[in-house]
Amino acid sequence: MSFFGSTVVGHRGAKGLAPENSRKAFEVALSHGLKWVETDIRQTADGHLILHHDALICDMPISRHTLGELNDWLEQQGLEPLMGLNELLEEFAHLLQLNLELKDPACLPPLIKEIERRDLWQTTLISSFYHPIVVEAAAAYPKGKFAPLIACRPLDAKRFMRDFPLCRYVVCDHDFIDENWVSELVKLGITCWLYNVHHPESAQEAISWGVGGIIVDRPDYFGHELANQSSINREMR
Repeated sequence: MSFFGSTVVGHRGAKGLAPENSRKAFEVALSHGLKWVETDIRQTADGHLILHHDALICDMPISRHTLGELNDWLEQQGLEPLMGLNELLEEFAHLLQLNLELKDPACLPPLIKEIERRDLWQTTLISSFYHPIVVEAAAAYPKGKFAPLIACRPLDAKRFMRDFPLCRYVVCDHDFIDENWVSELVKLGITCWLYNVHHPESAQEAISWGVGGIIVDRPDYFGHELANQSSINREMR
């Protein structure tokens, strides 16, 4: 699925339409024609890779509790168990391409092992705010696609990308980018994806600058370009 030629990526599956990082969220993403989804990777105390954005579940640090302990607590609250990376790959990797955000550097070795085992290099983008591991992974695994995540606007795109010589993607916060930043990335042959994209009209503007992908909560807002813009605007008010 694309929007004015830019790849539409479902945020945490399709978090605006279903519980984030859940099986339902990925099913909804598929139902809206998405080819790409983004999700978050964390590791439990007993080494399981799970899909969860925050470091805590209630007051329980994910990295200090086993998967069984976390799921037992969720069950007591009447909530669904955590979805694991293996479940995601088994059920959806043949249907969706994946932007996997590493929330913890410790996740990298077991994640790479799964990607290698399943030969998913061509359909996976690994991103992280932990920039040293992005640099190290890009050097160690030349078949892979890796991207720094940023929540700011560095002064100079060329200077910033010197720290990531093997990365051909960067994932930026929509709130901080502008036309000059995107155009400099395009000149460098870097594909820029944006997150925090909520409004089709502002997304279209960013795409006109050369943005290659938008990560969205509501894929239904972006499925028909601007043909349904008036109804979307009414819903957003």
